[in-house]
Formats: sequence, C-alpha cells, structure tokens
Amino acid sequence: MKEGTALHEATDREALIASKTLEYGAFGDVILREDLFGHTYLWNVGHAAHIVTTSKRPESPLVLADYSITEELCRQWRPDMDEGRAMSLDLTVPHIVATLEDRTVILCCWMRLFRAVREGVLELPAYWLSVEDAEGCLVFHLAPEQSEGGDS
Repeated sequence: MKEGTALHEATDREALIASKTLEYGAFGDVILREDLFGHTYLWNVGHAAHIVTTSKRPESPLVLADYSITEELCRQWRPDMDEGRAMSLDLTVPHIVATLEDRTVILCCWMRLFRAVREGVLELPAYWLSVEDAEGCLVFHLAPEQSEGGDS
C-alpha cells in the first residue's frame, strides 16, 4: 500500500468517526470515544445517564486500584485535561461504568478520576450498567479494517 493511500484511508476513517460523533451528539448527548487495539467505539454517555437515573440502580463503589487508575491513565483518556477544572469537580457524583463481557469501560468522568487520584481517594461512588444496558449505549463500532459502513 502506498503511503499516500494509507494517509487517505486514515483521513477517511477519522472523518467517518467525526461524522458519527456529530450525528450521535446532535441532541446534546456527550459521546465518549474509546480506541482499543485498533477498534474505535463511540459511547452515548447521555443515554447511560438516562438509564441509571430512570432505573434507580443502587450505587456501588468504583475502586480505583482495581482498574490501575493513575494520573497518566486519566491524561491518556482526557488528553485535553484541564487540571484546574478537574480539581473543582464534585467527587460525590457517581461515575457510570459499563461492564462488558471482555472489559470494563468507565463512561464518565475521567476528570473526576484525575482529582481523586491527585487527592489520594481510593474509591468513588458509581453506577454499573449491565452488559445489555452497556451494549445499548454503544452507538458505533469501527473495526481496524473498516473505513465506511462500519456500524455494528
């Protein structure tokens, strides 16, 4: 494959991801992008919040050490980290965590996690989505070999 072709495909892929982010975020929902082993996932955090709010799920703690959460990991997930804003966020607001068959995805909020790590907090309140609910919040998946028509 020519270098220019690879760049063009990468650009097409990023354009598709950007268009899906805009499409699914059009109604004000926050869309989280997760890149994992060449796969890109877009999660509708607004829908996840709706699920936990309407289902009256009990809170269960998110133990930071169980997921090796560090400042570096928080910066990786939020490269646009605003430390000042992060340090002002309320740590009593529960996180939303999606439990999948192959992994766990923290849907929100990496800036609160950053503050918790900075302050030495070991666990935070969280709502845990079932596999079925988590799959309902996944709005787009693009495998490494896909560039268009990758809805799943």
